[in-house]
Amino acid sequence: MYRSTLILSAVFGCTNIALVQTVAQAKTKVEIGRLAKSITLRIETVGSESRGSGVILQKQGDVYTAITAAHVLSGGSSFRLITPDGKVHQSLSFKKANGSLDLAVVKFRSSNSYPLAEIGTSVSLESGSEIYVAGFPAATSTFDDGVFSFTRGEITGNASKPNRSGYSLIYNSVTLPGMSGGPVFNDEGKLVAIHGQGDRSTDGQKTGFNLAITIERFGTVAAELGTSPETQIAALPVASNLNAADYLLSGDEKEDKGDYPGALADYNQVLRIDPKYALAYNNRGYLKMQRLNDVNGALVDFNRSISINPNFATALNNRAFLKEDKLNDFKGALADYGKSLQIDPTDAKVYNNRGLLKAEKINDVQGAIADYSKAIAADPKYFNAYINRGFLRSEKLKDQKGALADYNQVVAINPKYAVGYNLRAVLKADNFDDPQGALADYNQAIALDPKYAVVYLNRGILKDDILNDPDGAVSDYNQVIALDPQYAAAYFRRGLLRNNAKDPKDIAGAVADYSQAIRLEPKYALAYNNRGLIKLEKLDDVAGALADFNQAIILDAKLISSYYNRGLLKLQKTGEIRGALSDLNQVIALDPKHADAYWNRAILKRDSVSDRNGAIADFRKALQFYREQGKTKDVQEAIEELKNLGVNA
Repeated sequence: MYRSTLILSAVFGCTNIALVQTVAQAKTKVEIGRLAKSITLRIETVGSESRGSGVILQKQGDVYTAITAAHVLSGGSSFRLITPDGKVHQSLSFKKANGSLDLAVVKFRSSNSYPLAEIGTSVSLESGSEIYVAGFPAATSTFDDGVFSFTRGEITGNASKPNRSGYSLIYNSVTLPGMSGGPVFNDEGKLVAIHGQGDRSTDGQKTGFNLAITIERFGTVAAELGTSPETQIAALPVASNLNAADYLLSGDEKEDKGDYPGALADYNQVLRIDPKYALAYNNRGYLKMQRLNDVNGALVDFNRSISINPNFATALNNRAFLKEDKLNDFKGALADYGKSLQIDPTDAKVYNNRGLLKAEKINDVQGAIADYSKAIAADPKYFNAYINRGFLRSEKLKDQKGALADYNQVVAINPKYAVGYNLRAVLKADNFDDPQGALADYNQAIALDPKYAVVYLNRGILKDDILNDPDGAVSDYNQVIALDPQYAAAYFRRGLLRNNAKDPKDIAGAVADYSQAIRLEPKYALAYNNRGLIKLEKLDDVAGALADFNQAIILDAKLISSYYNRGLLKLQKTGEIRGALSDLNQVIALDPKHADAYWNRAILKRDSVSDRNGAIADFRKALQFYREQGKTKDVQEAIEELKNLGVNA
């Protein structure tokens, strides 16, 4: 799900000082791009993979000062600053603003001459104003490390009050991790803000909406940061009335804090001030859809947002999700995803989400595979698409080699992603007869995420079913229950191990485990079946066993084992011949190769209903399937029974 809400917190105060503006000549995009490249720095944290950007603001002797976002410098004490000529400079010092204001300066020494940013003002920036963002994205599938990025955007809001970190300028532009701390320019090529926050959708992808801290706000802390720019920074203005962007930020903050009525009131106020604020309609629609369960209201808001801005891809994606998840309008959702991809044919996450719709809602497996492949082509490191494609290849196409290749790619892209190891382990265990490889992957997943309960469960099943390590399996099931006491499958699997024990305490424990699984998951048919078996075989509780088998069949009318078990119970314990015959008939109807069902039905026909020909036919069927299964002893017994009936096998 995508959302275009921005991060905000508390409000900073503003000083009431008038601005003096001069008329300046707008520059071309190419001119601004050249200027931006000449003053933008790449910042690397020594000893880590952390990356960020900055902009050169001041020179004193041979010491340069650059502005950046404080979070770019978090987690480090020494930094490399790469200037536009490619030279690497070690940081002399750095200083962060007091409190939570996300600004900092960093100094370096160089005998080279580098241009300085010319300072502008953000006050005149209104919705629709053109801005440019520069920086050095961290390495991705489409960006090599150290490649300069310069993108155009438009202002969508200029709040008079910032969030807790000082951000107030809202704009749409393509930004990537690593560009934090980079400069934001107006159409004159003047520095008006420092980029630092990019809104993200629920899957972690950037939506294209961003926040920056204005240069005027930097001016309030420049002195404390030991900076005195050669160009005077205008004073921070104060607005007598809150504007639409202020209410938008406030609404986003309240939503993040769980104050949904307050958020709704703020979004309503945005739209009273500016009835054509597409982003506000989108955010209010998201609130109604995800938090207030107002499906119709959300649809109206998304429709309005898109009518104002037909190229608003985020609103199209939100509306697509609403149609898919809430309205069962799969055709409409497909259309919205398609429109979004016309706007941006390289958006991997939209291909991925359309693939999910095709796979899960309209059973278009090939279409889903094609979309996942397009997502991967658009972003070869977008591992969600590899996961989804791998699952379809394995489960629907039975292409286990293709699935393994996809899961291998997930692990290669993100070696610290525990989910990738778990998926690959299941595939290795179930389809490649590689239990040791599966065990190694489960161990790695647990090392990466020691609280990943399902991995302990899967590793326990591997130890139980394949590696003949029941003690290790029980230990894993115990760990699942310790991490998640509501995990019914862990009780069920532990019950299976206890089920075969001879110790009465273990038998009682198995009954307790199955009972707990049923309490947690009242429709757990297999748990009823297995508990019924213990009651029948170990506790001689015929009535209790019959009740459990009956309930299992009510819950799952195709559960072969329960029909079979109930049939034997009726045959051996209660003498219900017709009931036993009916159950065995049902077993064979569900599984025409169930050799034991033919065997028992043959005995029933021979001994209880005097159907010699029927018994002969069933013994022959049992013989056929025992031979196919390689059960030599059972084959010989079937041959003997047929001889006793006077026929040859």
